[in-house]
Amino acid sequence: MANRNSPGHQAARIRDRRKYIELTCSECGKKFMRWDAQQRAAVKAGQKHICCSSECVTTSLLYQGTITRHMRGFYKSQRSYSKGNAGWVSCDGHSFYARSSWEANYGRYLQFQLKHGLIKGWEHEPDTFWFEGIKRGGMSYLPDFKITNNDGTVEYHEVKGWMTPKAATKIKRMAKYFPGVVLKLFDAKWYRKNQRKLSGIVPGWNDPYLKSNPNKENPQ
Repeated sequence: MANRNSPGHQAARIRDRRKYIELTCSECGKKFMRWDAQQRAAVKAGQKHICCSSECVTTSLLYQGTITRHMRGFYKSQRSYSKGNAGWVSCDGHSFYARSSWEANYGRYLQFQLKHGLIKGWEHEPDTFWFEGIKRGGMSYLPDFKITNNDGTVEYHEVKGWMTPKAATKIKRMAKYFPGVVLKLFDAKWYRKNQRKLSGIVPGWNDPYLKSNPNKENPQ
């Protein structure tokens, strides 16, 4: 029997973990990357639904009816986000899964800018940036929003109610590994300063979340 602690075995595991494959989330439809070995282990364990995040796992389980009523009331995400829980948001037909009420409101604000010609377009979490050579900690970064300006330039916006050490590390690595990418941080200070003004002009500000993914009922 091979020694799992041997240098050769450890090297083989590292090589195996570096093999990424692209998958599509069965809940929200977003494409994401997963280690090939991790996916093969999930299939072997009988996993039927492929999910990109713990939030989508929860939504999928709720949809399947496998989470009890008690768990529905007390389930907490493994990831912490500012100002409340996550949920589906729809603004002028543009639907996305927001991880906090601040993120939901910022998406509504971007749709307001788009409608008034202030920006050319926006997307929620379309691109993942991978840090080549990183073997521990945050190996990738997924910005909240991608904005296309009227002049054709592209920038990414991150909404952060509070900064965790892991998030701070990822943002620093973005500056190091992708110096040409424009990343703007919108923190609690910006939100508190602007929310009163924006709540009066942005439609749907602080509207409740939708109960389910609207794209399932009305595919776009």
